[in-house]
Formats: sequence, C-alpha cells, structure tokens
Amino acid sequence: RVARSTPDRPGSGDTGPMLGLVISIAVVAIAIGAAQWWNSEHQTTKRTLRTSPRITVSAMAHAAQPGRLVGVAEVVDGTLTSPVTGRPCVFYQATIEELVSTGKSSQWRQRAHERRGVVFALRDETGRALVDAATARIALTIDGRSQSGVFDDATAAEQAFLARHGMSSSGWFLNKRLRYHEAVIEPGERIAVLGRGEAEPDPDGATGGGYREGPALRVVITGTAKAPVLLSDHPDALR
Repeated sequence: RVARSTPDRPGSGDTGPMLGLVISIAVVAIAIGAAQWWNSEHQTTKRTLRTSPRITVSAMAHAAQPGRLVGVAEVVDGTLTSPVTGRPCVFYQATIEELVSTGKSSQWRQRAHERRGVVFALRDETGRALVDAATARIALTIDGRSQSGVFDDATAAEQAFLARHGMSSSGWFLNKRLRYHEAVIEPGERIAVLGRGEAEPDPDGATGGGYREGPALRVVITGTAKAPVLLSDHPDALR
C-alpha cells in the first residue's frame, strides 16, 4: 500500500509559538506590576526615609539641609477619630473596597479613599518638632481592618464612612461585599519624619536659666511641592 499523508488540521500543529507568546505576555505583565509597586508612593517614601541620614530635633534647628527625625507622636491641639476602628489619632488614611463580579471571576475594587491629619508634635530626647501631615507623603502600616457582607451588616462607624462618600452597604437584594482598611498615627506611636526644619520659640518650653539664654526652641517641619514632608512608621524608617 501507498501511505497517504494527512494534511494538518487546524489546531493540531506545534503549540510552541503560542505557549511562548503566552509566557512572554505573562513576563511583561509581571514586570510592569513589579515596576509599579517599586515606584509607588508607599515604596519610594519608605526607601527615601530608610536611606536618609538621621538627626536630632536640636540638630535640625541649626541644620541647613533636610533630615530624618525619629521620635514619638504627641498631641498638640487635639485628635481625630479614625473611621474604621474609632481610635484617637493625629492622622489617618482609610479605604473602602467592594468585591465586584467580572464574569467568571471577582476582584476587589477601591470605591473610596479618605485621609485626614492635624498638626502634631514629634518628640525625641533633645526636643520636639511640629509636623503637619495634611500634605505629606505617607507610608503607614495598615493596622485596622474590617468587612461587611451578605450576613454581616455594616457597623454604625462603617455606615458613616460609606455615607460620607455617597455609598451604602446595601445592594438591590443583599448587602454588598465590602472591606475597610485603615492606617493611623496614634499618640505615643514611634514614627519617622523627613523634611526641612525651621526653629521658632516654643511657647510651651521652659525659658533658659541664664540672662543670655532665650526661650526654648521648637522646630517646625516644612516641605515644598518638589520636596514634600515624608512620614512613616515602618521599622526600616525608624532605625
């Protein structure tokens, strides 16, 4: 008999090129994700603080260059109440995410982001510095989490948080699947701050004992649009 060759049917050929294309796309996606993570505000803030020289408050009062302070947060004019856990704090940032179905899969999507801060003091062994975190670049550890869902009604605090952003925990028939994340700076918490210091008389400080000595000084941490104040509670920034 004479053997007859059978033409290749569609899809029965070598899958090598297609597999290689899939792998290449996956590698590119991973590389893009890694680059976005590395260049995110959170990561760049932590890296900058970690590599910046550490100085004391008293040294910053006379320094010409920005420096990194490490100390304990203190209340100056009052505190805020964090929206998820209800903790007294001088700064918080919080997010609301919703689990959204996209066909065969589901993913969490951010629905709201909120951040607030008040002027507070950072104190080390040499003095204190005033910090305004309202426009600072922040890298804080998320230390407050909660969620609400089908059989888990939102708490009063969660409902108030949602309402501020025009949202509700209820869907058409069932509760939405929501989760809440929060990071705060609490009074007494150890933090690191990077910025430029300007010295001014401290109204709450003691006057020097000698006639040549003036009032005690405090430092006000300032930043600019190009060089904002950086703030973190990450262990690497506190070294």
